[in-house]
Amino acid sequence: MRINQSLLMRSRLSQRGYTLVELLVGVALGSVVLGSLGGTLLLSELKVSANIQRNLDSKDDASRAIDLMRREAGFSRFISKQTSPFSSGCNSTPLGLYQPGDANAPSLCYKTLAPSALDPVYNSSFKGPCVLVRIGPPYKPSGVLDTAASPVTQVVLDGINSSSTSCSSASGFTVTLGSGKGVYRNADIAITQVQNSGIIGALKPSINYNYSLRVPSSPQYDGNEVYSTSPCATSTGCGATDETTAHFKPLMGSASESFTGNASKENVFYFSYPYSEYSLQGDSSGSSCTYKQCYVQRNGAAVQLTNVDVLIFADREIRPNT
Repeated sequence: MRINQSLLMRSRLSQRGYTLVELLVGVALGSVVLGSLGGTLLLSELKVSANIQRNLDSKDDASRAIDLMRREAGFSRFISKQTSPFSSGCNSTPLGLYQPGDANAPSLCYKTLAPSALDPVYNSSFKGPCVLVRIGPPYKPSGVLDTAASPVTQVVLDGINSSSTSCSSASGFTVTLGSGKGVYRNADIAITQVQNSGIIGALKPSINYNYSLRVPSSPQYDGNEVYSTSPCATSTGCGATDETTAHFKPLMGSASESFTGNASKENVFYFSYPYSEYSLQGDSSGSSCTYKQCYVQRNGAAVQLTNVDVLIFADREIRPNT
């Protein structure tokens, strides 16, 4: 009997449930816990979104800088690492774009600097460790270069990586000219940009940009090239008139002309007629035309060329294999 009464009492207690006060307290505690978790998740999401947006902005900045360099290479005539042709401040520049002999086409360059090397008004605006700067004439509001203005230093990209304390030798901006030459039309560019997200220091993530610049050397650009157009006194052809270039126009006046280009420069050889009127081979035995040797024939006349980077015909450009 007592067992039945005990079971009955427990049954009644189990049917009793929770009071309104208990439910309200439980809901309040649950709301606090859920609110805390939700706030933490929201803050984490906002931080991730902000980092993603900053990284996207960095990529956009890099794209604009790359587009600017490509565009300016397009209206330049040569790429060089030399110092003398460039504007003040371009010493030891890894990338210089210039047009020798043309006073209306000023030279300009790109190099890396530490933010502390900039004007104090601006240097605190950049996080570094290095910035990529452009030194050259500014643009007018119309988007045209102001060739009469003095060179200015403009930051085109922030956050350039550096493996040394000196940004003048920053590993984050490297330029390789074709075959290691000092004057060329092609350049391979590599930029390493430190991202905004990640932990501080050397382990901070970065992104690499690899692309090429190409200065025009197409047939329609022929009229602006630097080479002698008067008859040559020797059978070696007409050589370049500017010491920094290696542009030549072989006479093709006999069957035994020859010309050796400068191994330290890009050698461009011009021919007056369409490509179809010539035959190209490595030598008189008929092998393929290469950089080391190319034999060009037309109507019984021929020229044997050495160190051939570019052959420009009236309708196309040929770049022999190495």
